[in-house]
Amino acid sequence: MALFQVTNVNWLHIVKLNAVASKPPINVDTKKLAMYWMKTCFTCQWWLGVLIAICLTACAPESIQRSVQVADQLKKEGRLFSHQLVQVSSSLHYMATCDIRPLAGSDLRCEQHPTVKRVLVFFHGTPGDWTSFSPQLADRQWGSDSLLVSIDRPGWGQSALDSERIEPSLARQAQDIAPLLLQLKRQFEGARVYLVGHSLGATLVPIIALEVPELVDGVVAIAGDLSTQAFSPRWYNHIANFPVIRAILPREMCFANEEVLALTDNLQQMEVNWDKLLSPMLVLQGERDGLVDPRNALLAKDKPPPGGVTVIMYPELGHLMHLVEVEKVNAEIKKWIDGQEQGDSQ
Repeated sequence: MALFQVTNVNWLHIVKLNAVASKPPINVDTKKLAMYWMKTCFTCQWWLGVLIAICLTACAPESIQRSVQVADQLKKEGRLFSHQLVQVSSSLHYMATCDIRPLAGSDLRCEQHPTVKRVLVFFHGTPGDWTSFSPQLADRQWGSDSLLVSIDRPGWGQSALDSERIEPSLARQAQDIAPLLLQLKRQFEGARVYLVGHSLGATLVPIIALEVPELVDGVVAIAGDLSTQAFSPRWYNHIANFPVIRAILPREMCFANEEVLALTDNLQQMEVNWDKLLSPMLVLQGERDGLVDPRNALLAKDKPPPGGVTVIMYPELGHLMHLVEVEKVNAEIKKWIDGQEQGDSQ
C-alpha cells in the first residue's frame, strides 16, 4: 500500500521524467529567445502602427505633395503672406493673399486687394495645415475682389496653444478662431465672410457659424461628418489610442486620432443646435469617399437648417476631391457664392 501510494503521488512527475529522457537534450539560450520575441513583438507593433497611420490619413500622396509644392511656389512668387494673431493662451497662424498690416488699433491695410467684397476662410482637416488649400489659394478665378485666407487650426502647423497639444473641442477651436473673423469683418466692412472646410474642417465650419453667427455669411462643407447617424470611429482609431501604439505613432497621428475620437461629442453638440444655424450652407460630397460616409450629406439635406442647405454629390470623387478636382470644386463653390450674393441683392 505504501509503495502504491508513493507511486500514485509521483505519477505525473515520473511521466515528465520519462518524457524528457526519451528526447535528445535541447540547449536553449533564454536570453536570445527573449530578444527574439521582443524583436518580433516590436516588429509587429511597428507594422501595426504603420497600418494605423495609413488608415488615419488615407491620403493620396500625389495630391498632398502637389498641394505642398503649390504652397511653396505661391510663397516664392510673393502671392501669399504669413500672419500670426497672438492671443492670451494661443496664437493663430494663417496665410492670406493679402499683406494685412496693423495700423492704428485694429485697422488693417490690404494693398493686394484694394476692394474686398468677400473673404473666404479655409479650414483643413486632421491631420493637416494651411497648405491643404493651397490649390484654392492659387486659383485666380475668385477675382481680385476676393480675399483668400487659409488657417492652421488651433494646435496644428504654426498655430500654437499654451502647451503642446490639440484642442479636441471644436466649440473651443471656434472661440480661438472668432477673433480673426471679427478682425476681418471690421477691416473689410461690408464684405461677406464665407467659411470653407474639408473633412474635420467641414465639421468645424457650421460650429463656428453657430458660435458667432454675426461674423459668418455662409459655410461650405467638403467631405465632412455632419451627423452622428453616419459617423462612428473606426477599429483603428480605438487601437491607435492604446498607449503601446501611441508610443510608436508620430505625434501628429496621435493628435489626429484624438480629434476623431472626440468627433462624436462634437457632432452631438452641433445637432442640439442645428435648428439655430442661420448661415446658408453648401455641402459637397464624393460618393467614393472611404473616410467620410456619404450619407452625411444626405442627412443634412433631409434635415436642412434654417439658413438652408444645398447638397451636391459626386459619384466619381473621393475624400480629397478639393485636391483631385480643383477647378470643378472651386467653380461649384464660386457658383454657389455668386447665387447667394445675387439673391440677396434682388
